[in-house]
Amino acid sequence: MSDNTSSIPRWLEEQCFRLRDEGSNLRDLNLNIRRLDPIMMDFFSEALEDNTRIESVNMTSSLSFVNRDGHTDRDILTPLANAIRRHVSLKTLHLSYNLLKDATSLGANLEMNQSSLKELYLDQNRLDNNTVVTLARVIRQNDTLTLLQLNYNNIGDEGGKIIADALKDNTCLKTLGLAHNSLKSETASSLLRSLECNRNVTLVRLFLHGNPEFPKSLERTISYLVQANRAGRYLLRNDDGESKSAIAENNKRDSDNDKDKNGKKEKKNVVVGGGGDSKRHVLGLWPLVLQRSEPDMVYFFLVQKPSLVRSSGYDEHQQKMVAESPKRKRAEPL
Repeated sequence: MSDNTSSIPRWLEEQCFRLRDEGSNLRDLNLNIRRLDPIMMDFFSEALEDNTRIESVNMTSSLSFVNRDGHTDRDILTPLANAIRRHVSLKTLHLSYNLLKDATSLGANLEMNQSSLKELYLDQNRLDNNTVVTLARVIRQNDTLTLLQLNYNNIGDEGGKIIADALKDNTCLKTLGLAHNSLKSETASSLLRSLECNRNVTLVRLFLHGNPEFPKSLERTISYLVQANRAGRYLLRNDDGESKSAIAENNKRDSDNDKDKNGKKEKKNVVVGGGGDSKRHVLGLWPLVLQRSEPDMVYFFLVQKPSLVRSSGYDEHQQKMVAESPKRKRAEPL
């Protein structure tokens, strides 16, 4: 506990008492109308570290326009970053509108991949390149974070490229905000490389508006690939959904079932995935995926894995309709 408690306001003492109270049912803590100086942040972070039930903390604009008395962003954020490093219940943290430049301490702790944090909001700050590099490492290493909002930060094309490159190694992030960050062609090319060829198949929401020099043609293609992720592109990379032992067991069972009364093998239509005869589609999965997709998305899946034509039950007429879809041209560059 911090020795300097004379400057801690009563409302913060009460909230910290609730955080430490094992019997408290506090789940969401909203501090966005408060002003937290470095001493108050230290006091609050100590209480947060001891808590095992809180799920959301909103500190939007809580660190802006306060007298920092020579303290840096790192000084202010480090206690909070240490508190959430191994936190077992915190899922959402709002730190938008705080004029932050240096959030490296926060990124360094999340990079350790020991936190329960799933959503991090850092919109409307002034994050520098050092922070961007640290957040890129979080994207590569952390397998818990599913949402990262970095809109309105003037990250620039160099920083955007660093973030985009990190997406190649990410298997968890679902939402990424990069709107209004002065992104250009370097970021666009890196995003395309990270999303094409089924590298990143988990990102389903990507915000890119407000970047006037971002190439529109690449933006359309990138948006199309993100749409493919939403439609289930991960199935192209792992389209059976079964373990090897389950596949072997199913193959044996099918082999037994395919025999007629005389013990002879009876020829049946077998659903085979694009990964080879050793793999099987989950019965009924691909028809459902394709039926709920737009024509151009169906075309995308069929081009990526032609064997889906056999497993999806599409007849020649349906295939022709898909091929002649007016949206087909959007898929052809891929």
